[in-house]
Amino acid sequence: MFKLFSLLLISNVLLLSTEISYVNYGFNRINENINFNLNADINFNNSFGDFKIQQEYYGNSYLLNKNINDNQKFTFNWEKKAISKLYYTLKNHTQYVGNNFNVSNNNNLLNYSFMPGLMYHFEESNFLTFYYGLDYHNQSNVLSNASAFASDFDYSFNFDDFLISTQYENYYTNRSLNRDYNTNNAEISISKVDENSSLNINSNYNSIKNDFIRSFDEDEVQIENRNEDKLNLSLDMSYYLFNSLKNEIRVHYLQTSRDNSYRNFDLNNSRSGLKEVRFLNTYDLYTRFTYTIDKSFLRFAIQYKDEDLSNEALQKFDISPNDLINQQNNISLLDYKNSFTRLYFENIIYLNNRNLLISDFVFEVNRYDTPSKNEHRDRDQLIIRYNQKYEHIFSSIFQGGVELEGRFRHLVYLKKENSINNVKERSIKFIPYFKYDYNDLEFSPEFQIFVNFRSYDYEHLFQTIKSDIQRSLTIRDSVNYKFNSHFRINVSYLFRYRETGLFSWDRFSQSVSDEKLEFYTNSLIYYYDRDNFYGVGIRYYNLSLESQRNLGNLGNDSFFLKSISPVVDLGFKLNDRTSLALYGWYEYQKIGDNSRIIPNLRLETKIDINK
Repeated sequence: MFKLFSLLLISNVLLLSTEISYVNYGFNRINENINFNLNADINFNNSFGDFKIQQEYYGNSYLLNKNINDNQKFTFNWEKKAISKLYYTLKNHTQYVGNNFNVSNNNNLLNYSFMPGLMYHFEESNFLTFYYGLDYHNQSNVLSNASAFASDFDYSFNFDDFLISTQYENYYTNRSLNRDYNTNNAEISISKVDENSSLNINSNYNSIKNDFIRSFDEDEVQIENRNEDKLNLSLDMSYYLFNSLKNEIRVHYLQTSRDNSYRNFDLNNSRSGLKEVRFLNTYDLYTRFTYTIDKSFLRFAIQYKDEDLSNEALQKFDISPNDLINQQNNISLLDYKNSFTRLYFENIIYLNNRNLLISDFVFEVNRYDTPSKNEHRDRDQLIIRYNQKYEHIFSSIFQGGVELEGRFRHLVYLKKENSINNVKERSIKFIPYFKYDYNDLEFSPEFQIFVNFRSYDYEHLFQTIKSDIQRSLTIRDSVNYKFNSHFRINVSYLFRYRETGLFSWDRFSQSVSDEKLEFYTNSLIYYYDRDNFYGVGIRYYNLSLESQRNLGNLGNDSFFLKSISPVVDLGFKLNDRTSLALYGWYEYQKIGDNSRIIPNLRLETKIDINK
């Protein structure tokens, strides 16, 4: 089926025009997985009218079982002036989702709409459009050919210094088996922007009624009725309290309600006897103050966010009291109340032309509560993080810096069933870094020392949990050297040593249980010929893991992995509009005494419409 629509897409484009705006297509392969993509955004006009085409395709294939998953979307819009402010218009939309991962249960979905209409332009971008056409729908082998109605309305105007924008669109069809599909989206926004302040008030309402097919096997389908409503209100504003102090405020409220139920009762599915209702309310309040002095600034922000999700299971058909209670208990496990408060400090201070201080501090408290007596995930969490950077410019070609970060996290489960997992984490990170850039040579080494202590609140009561420590040393760099106008070499590498062990916070001592050593390098030499480049090289990876933990009869454990791969990185400019990129490596991998070969390849073509 996908091949048919691919041909339809290509033929449509070729028949309409050879002018192209933007096209991107290609694939990549990693081991036995292959991903395909074909994306396009095409806008052009000629004597036949104005055309807008959007294409999105993503496919995934797993070679071992020869399966493929398709996700295809194609949209075609056309309009042409008829008389005065009246335009002919056409909207065509195709969506296909298909897979054969489970051939015994066909879940493929195909939706195609062909909607001619009339558009009235009030002025510039303000318009009103009515569509009437065909909606073709195929889900789980249930076909539908039905008429459809749609409308679009977009109107903006100025009122004093304010811009007021209104939008409304809807789509309605009644598919086979008396299945309604009805969407409505309405939006009103008020905005004002001047030199020192801005204001934006937005309200959006969205509703969807969708009666869709639930397929349980090849011979049986159920219809599920789903209704969803969303109300989204937001306020964004910024202004200067005085010349150097700016305040930004954001207020966001989201209310979502959804109910879904089966049209008929199925004795083999007790859930079909219920009507499930879901309510979600979200508040998000945020304010930030920024004080600016020359190029430096100090910033302070506060954010509070609250989410409240509740679910209900209501009886729709005559089911047993036990089934009803069980379903109500199950759905109540999804209920939660989640809130967090965050304080944030940040500053960038130029001490002088050569010295810079960058600081940020975060204090966050999170509370997660579950109303159900059968749910034990209730928890509180505290996070404190402080990061300090200092950078110094030694010369126009050499600069360096140092970064120090400390982080504390305390997670507390409030119910005894999970309190064994109550934990404190304390981590320290220290990173010196440098950057050199002069003429044809540049490199930027970075050295990182990281330590993380993890201690459990109740480890003295249990033998199954023990506090631990992780320590690591990481060195990474990327070196570029340009020999001449044609040849360049790039070398990147990473070295990391990490050890993990049991740790006693009281005695501040550890015993190492695992040691991990990694080394990775990727080296390529490039040849440039005008707009084309050709890169070849090699990548190497070595991993060794030594464990001192007792693994029963196996005793101590060791793990070794080595990988070496030839690499190619090619880029071609076929013409002013079209470029081609290819990157791949052929990996020879050895794990212990076992060997395997892993091919990896990425191919991408880009076509730029605007040239």
